Amino acid sequence: MAEPAAATAITDPASVLTPAQLQAARAAAATAPPFSQAQRDRLACIFGPTVSRVFRDRTGG
Repeated sequence: MAEPAAATAITDPASVLTPAQLQAARAAAATAPPFSQAQRDRLACIFGPTVSRVFRDRTGG
């Protein structure tokens, strides 16, 4: 398994998965059905505050 780099440990799956694991994950994701509106809403509630904070931190806003 690849060693995660400090700057990419969360945002880059290749930093924590082997090439074979990454390929398998991408193949599984490609065949998954799209999220329903309820699932998208739930994901937005869970991750929205974090994404907003990261965006603000990166843009200085």
